[in-house]
Amino acid sequence: MDTVKRILLWIWQFPQNIVALICMLFIGRKNYRTEMIGCVKSIITKDIASGYSLGDYIFIKPWYSGITVRHEYGHCIQSRIFGPLYLIVIGLPSLIHNVLHWWLKGLGVIWDYYSFPIEHWADVLGNKYMPSNDVEAR
Repeated sequence: MDTVKRILLWIWQFPQNIVALICMLFIGRKNYRTEMIGCVKSIITKDIASGYSLGDYIFIKPWYSGITVRHEYGHCIQSRIFGPLYLIVIGLPSLIHNVLHWWLKGLGVIWDYYSFPIEHWADVLGNKYMPSNDVEAR
């Protein structure tokens, strides 16, 4: 991707990219490492409750499978589609769904997390657009 296009894409996703940079500050540089997955930077750390995606950044735990990484990459594609609306249209419903899922799971109520439309769509996009060699390397 050429430089101008990458800059414009970063600006299009500005709200979530800024939140990602703030998250990186809170984690602390010594507590994570990074890897590039295509044009997306993955932040690999134990210091998060769950994996998540914000703009051009994926936050994952070191032991996450390629399937989870691919799913989070799908959320990055959603961010590119929705731009400044991503946090409201995708991020917030996904966060609420995640919290409810884990809370109810603790109470014994279990359902397929990925059947939620936003999560299913992230899987579809990740499977379609993530460079396969980046997942296989994990």
